[in-house]
Amino acid sequence: MSTKNRTNRNKRRNIGKNRGLVVAIVFAVMFVTLFFVEKGGSVAFAADEDKEPLYKYYTTITVEEDMTLWEIAEEYNYDVYYDSINDYIDEVKNINSLRSDTIHSGAKLVVVYFSNEYK
Repeated sequence: MSTKNRTNRNKRRNIGKNRGLVVAIVFAVMFVTLFFVEKGGSVAFAADEDKEPLYKYYTTITVEEDMTLWEIAEEYNYDVYYDSINDYIDEVKNINSLRSDTIHSGAKLVVVYFSNEYK
């Protein structure tokens, strides 16, 4: 058997191995996604065994006139989970693809909130 034929056969084997790996990764991602959606898109945190678990949720709000991200952070109790109000604001900005702290009346924003109640 020539070197060229052996090289082509090895390439086909490698393509088959890579295809199997890609399929396995796709199924793993699908499983994790379905599990997350099945649980309602929440994540539970329990810093201390004596405390009730804290579940992370997302909701959509409509920005009212003169509302600021700072006020939203305070309203949704940023300090329950975040180290600083700026950390909460940064997450809200990332979720909503905001480049600045400016928000406009009537805009819809997805915000984070926490609850001890599993929904």
